[in-house]
Amino acid sequence: MPLSLRILLFPTLLVLFGCSSRFADLCEQAANCEGGGDDDIDACIASAEGEEEIASIRGCEREFDAYYDCVENNATCLRDDGTGRGSLWETFSSSTFEDLCREPGAGLDRCSYEVAP
Repeated sequence: MPLSLRILLFPTLLVLFGCSSRFADLCEQAANCEGGGDDDIDACIASAEGEEEIASIRGCEREFDAYYDCVENNATCLRDDGTGRGSLWETFSSSTFEDLCREPGAGLDRCSYEVAP
């Protein structure tokens, strides 16, 4: 699975160690949208930090940052019909998001796979 796709899955992608993480706001947004709680936020942050660590090990910090910035700036909560819950994942699947974040995601994939063993 391409690294950018795995990162997209951190909606369920986005949650960990609380306010000190750069991912906390986006993970809280995802949990609030999807009806999650503190454990979901923590898991999201841990996932995002793990993906950031992988990118760093592979020398892809700049590409990760560009992709994360795109996700952070373009993710919105899409509410589901009458359930009161939404999905940040649907945002990532939308054509608008795909258009906006395609190049940063492809750059992260290229970098990650060029240096992967």
